[in-house]
Order: sequence, then structure tokens, then C-alpha cells
Amino acid sequence: MIEVHLSRKEVLKCERAATHRSMLSRASGVVNQRKDKSSTDHEVDLIGIKGELAVSKVYNTDFDMNELGVDSGIDMFIGDTGVDVKTTKYKTGRLLFKSVEAFKAPISILCLNTNDDTVFVAGWIRRTDFADRCKPFEDDGVCVEQSDLEPPESLWLNLIRLEVGK
Repeated sequence: MIEVHLSRKEVLKCERAATHRSMLSRASGVVNQRKDKSSTDHEVDLIGIKGELAVSKVYNTDFDMNELGVDSGIDMFIGDTGVDVKTTKYKTGRLLFKSVEAFKAPISILCLNTNDDTVFVAGWIRRTDFADRCKPFEDDGVCVEQSDLEPPESLWLNLIRLEVGK
């Protein structure tokens, strides 16, 4: 697990982007698919943006938190590989998707945002491995446990192998 500290400036930028993202999405009729009913739409958007920022910092990739548009299932690219970042506020959180088909990117990375300015990059998994390992979650989703994820440090090596193998 990799710990990422966000500066006060970064947290404020995330707050602004989350407010904008929430307002735009709800005004466009896009509903938040949150599973945790104790969180508001804004809170879900905020922890999501913080996770995306943390991943961009760890893997030194471009990230525009103010980028607009409908969620295509890819939040960013690391090299030429699309990544879907999922973030939870729970230390024991799982990587969760509505269905196996909802996992659209080649890989997904799980982050934990347990306090205001700290995000943990917990690990990552390939779409194919997720499909093989996932289990039903409550009534309408599938998930893998953190123990099913690859360590975040191993992603660089795997991405380099992908790039070299092309």
C-alpha cells in the first residue's frame, strides 16, 4: 500500500472539482451509483477525485480533475493503458463494480481515503483477473477483496512489459 499526502491546496482543488462535478452530473440527470447511502453525492465525488489525484501522483501521469464528460469507465491513462480508479472511505473497503461488464478499463486501482488529506493506493487488478476472482456484493454488485489485488508497486513493471511487448 502506498500512502499519498495531499496538500491543503490540492484538497481545496479537489473540493471545488467535486462540487462542480456533482452539480454538472445532477443537472444533466446522471445519477450517482453509490452503494454507501451514508455519503452524499458530493462526498462520493470528492473521495473519487482525491483517489484519482493520488494515483496520478504515484504513477506520474497527467490528470485534469476539472475534465468534463460522461464517465466512460476510464479515468486516466498511465502510458497507453486506460485506468479506472475506485476510491472508498473504508480501511477494509473492496474494489466494487455494478457488474463484471461495468469494468471497462484494462485495469482498475483501488484507493482508500480515510481522512481529509491522506489517500492510500491499495492495489490494482486486471479486468480479466477481476472477472475470475469477483464475488457477489450485496444485492447488485460484484467485488474483490484488497487481498485479491496486486501491490501498487508492481504496476510499473507490468505496464513496461505491456509497452515493450507491443
